[in-house]
Amino acid sequence: CGQAVTNSAQMKARGGPWSNVIRMEDEKDWIVFGGQTRGVWPMSVTRVPATVAAFQDADQYESFTPLLAGSTPEAPKLGRDANGAPDWQWRRGVPPLTQSMEHALVQQGQLHPSERRTLVYADSGAELTLAGGSVHWNEFKQKYIAIVGATPGPVPNALRSMAGVPKPSFDGEIYYAESDSLT
Repeated sequence: CGQAVTNSAQMKARGGPWSNVIRMEDEKDWIVFGGQTRGVWPMSVTRVPATVAAFQDADQYESFTPLLAGSTPEAPKLGRDANGAPDWQWRRGVPPLTQSMEHALVQQGQLHPSERRTLVYADSGAELTLAGGSVHWNEFKQKYIAIVGATPGPVPNALRSMAGVPKPSFDGEIYYAESDSLT
């Protein structure tokens, strides 16, 4: 599943010890995974109730995804909320959304490019191809911090002519993102 997310503020409030258990907005304790590889977001998209029994039961795992039941990596199906936005929820039995699945949804016209959740360069909108990483709570910034790698590859066309924008190397790059919310 990848590296488990930690929240040091919650650990301190509970009086230690070091733990990967996070109390989420539903007031339940979860183990949340980030840093996944093999094409899955290196963000926090998988969780399981924080019990040994649940951890050992693959049916207890949930994905934070807009994909509907019956979605597969080859045939993703996007759910939308009442306002027409992608319906991001914690769902059991649905695969995590990957960059390649997100790209397929855009190509199929199910997802508008502006609705993507992938990381992009702020100046150009060029998409990063993400690899592994980690997500942890940063007490000083009061935010969740993601440190992720981007896989080696060619410089995106959108960046070739931009002055002052660091150009990705063929060796890969490391990127930083932050959020108030784990999801």
